[in-house]
Amino acid sequence: MTEKVIFDTNKLRDKEANLWFFFGNRGDLEKFSKVSEIIIPDMVIEELKRQKKRSLENKKQSFLENPIHWILGTSKPERENFDIASHIQKLEDAENISYSVIKLTDYSVIEQMKELALQKAAPFENGENTDKWFKDAYTYFTVLEYLKTIEDSYVFFVCKDGRLVEAFDGNERVRVVSDFDEFEKQRISYFQEEYFLKEMSTRINFPVNTKDVVWAWLNISGNRVVKIISEWPTFLVEVDFSTKEIIDHIIEEVLIEEDSLSDAINYLIHSRNFDETDFYVGQLMPYTQYFTDQQIIELLEASTSNNQIYRIAEKDDLKSFFKSLFEHKKNSLGDETKKLFIKYFWE
Repeated sequence: MTEKVIFDTNKLRDKEANLWFFFGNRGDLEKFSKVSEIIIPDMVIEELKRQKKRSLENKKQSFLENPIHWILGTSKPERENFDIASHIQKLEDAENISYSVIKLTDYSVIEQMKELALQKAAPFENGENTDKWFKDAYTYFTVLEYLKTIEDSYVFFVCKDGRLVEAFDGNERVRVVSDFDEFEKQRISYFQEEYFLKEMSTRINFPVNTKDVVWAWLNISGNRVVKIISEWPTFLVEVDFSTKEIIDHIIEEVLIEEDSLSDAINYLIHSRNFDETDFYVGQLMPYTQYFTDQQIIELLEASTSNNQIYRIAEKDDLKSFFKSLFEHKKNSLGDETKKLFIKYFWE
């Protein structure tokens, strides 16, 4: 079952994306969308709209007061008739991240909200002369109501507000995380359970303990790769995303002619001639499912900066190797790298 991840407002906004997308924090959000079901409380949606409205109103006023309009002779009606509400609705309608909205329907909790506010209990502030955090309290009770409607043993809640985080403290069905990296760390817990450790030990013919399972990530095939570090060796184990069955594994240290996988990737990144590029692409091609996101990004950046790679980009094996990586991580690349990659490997 796909894990459900609920977002608070402060993890869905950023200034850069404010005018162009409905949701901000695109990097993390796109990662979450590949591995989880994204849930947004309706209060969060409304708060994002309000924040965008305020930001656009300020920008519109600054825009209208800019004397460049009179110098260029632009149309006054066109400048003044920009419909902010319509623009925000277009952003919401055009949002390409898939998500579901949850709402609070049990208004009997208003009495509980009042009691929490009077007691200065989380998620309300505990200072005097303040009734802040009503929106957080509304979101808090929306999440609690949602939990009653699902069979999942837990959900993740992405948030950074201290008092809202504190409100969920002790609730075993809500795992609070601050970002995708923290989410990933918590997700390795399944691979540290006794049943999976036994399966892993049998499959790789090597004893695996809880402390040996240090990392898991999503690979280019949509499966998980589990990294197991003992004194020696280091195993990388591919696990089917849905069934959790072990597909295959490799020993990281002695994969390619006594070179580790990491070393071979590094040699390709810093390739000194065409023959070296050809050799390491050929050696690495069967193992791309074990690459980390960071290794893929570094390889793609090298493909546009190392002339011993991009000058032979027309070779079929080279093109196939790098294009498969590009399709997986293109949204994490800078604009200049993407532009150069398309120039070298597509045009």
